[in-house]
Amino acid sequence: METTNEISLERILFILAKRWLVLVISVVLGATAAFGISEYIIPKRYTSSTTFYVGVPQANEVITPSALYYNRELVYTYSVIVKSESLMKNVSANLKKNYDIDYSPDQIRAMVGAGAVDNTEVLKITVTCDNAVDAATIANAIAEEAPEEISRVTNASFVSVLDTAKVPTAPSSPNTKRNVLIGILAALILSGGVCLIIEMTDTSIKDVETLEKAFDYPVLGNIPAWDDNVEKENHHNSEKIDSEK
Repeated sequence: METTNEISLERILFILAKRWLVLVISVVLGATAAFGISEYIIPKRYTSSTTFYVGVPQANEVITPSALYYNRELVYTYSVIVKSESLMKNVSANLKKNYDIDYSPDQIRAMVGAGAVDNTEVLKITVTCDNAVDAATIANAIAEEAPEEISRVTNASFVSVLDTAKVPTAPSSPNTKRNVLIGILAALILSGGVCLIIEMTDTSIKDVETLEKAFDYPVLGNIPAWDDNVEKENHHNSEKIDSEK
């Protein structure tokens, strides 16, 4: 008997179409599970941000391209200063004194991200926290303390806040839509793979074509499946004919 593990694309599509109900149920379960986990299990996180521009003193009032390039390069230095121990201590003290919010310097540092905006001289500070109000408050507290610290360390001529932090109205994570799509895709791949494995490992003979292909011999005849319903109907019809006679 000749066996083969090859399967054509047409055969794969036929198998998946035959088991479409399994795929649909799996997709619904995958989407429901992903939604439930995202909404009720994974802790929600909120992100708020503030931006400001920092300039360095020039020998004259004309700002040259080289000066702009230098400013852009310094933004990376500013992002390190923003997360420095001294600044975090000042922010922690500010929050406790003025806002009655108690976070340690290390806790604040873990929430903070900083970097240049689109390779410009603008520095963006983001704060991600499990409390939306705290995220905005911490970001604004950093914006209050950072100008003085940056000017002290780098001799920057001016630090101008461009945007103050706003209280976020929606969580930044988890991304429920993305997670639902991932759940649907994972369920589809898993259920489809299981269906293909079941079909490929099924060695039973279901039709004449499969039998001829497996044994390479012509089929001389076949016995039709017995249908009890047809037999009952035939018996009923014959009784009806006899009664009419």
